Amino acid sequence: LVTTRLAVSVQDNPGGPGLQGLQVEVRCRGISSFVAGTTNQNGRFLCELPVRKLSGLTYDVDITWPRDLGGQTERKSITLNADRAQFTLPFYRRSTA
Repeated sequence: LVTTRLAVSVQDNPGGPGLQGLQVEVRCRGISSFVAGTTNQNGRFLCELPVRKLSGLTYDVDITWPRDLGGQTERKSITLNADRAQFTLPFYRRSTA
């Protein structure tokens, strides 16, 4: 196994301000790996995760929106590979039309 970084970005809308203090949980489907924390003042959560050298690993990323924004948990999945040093996964409260 090698490691790569995952940057989770939580914003109000694409190109908008980041949302601070949101809960982020990252779990792996293939191995027993779990990371949790909150977004910083720029709406980012950065973690370093193990991946397989040849095949990569799939991670489920959950964010919990604050109660005043609905209080729901949103999940996205991402497969990380060893060929890149960092991956970015964005979450948006609302999209621009």
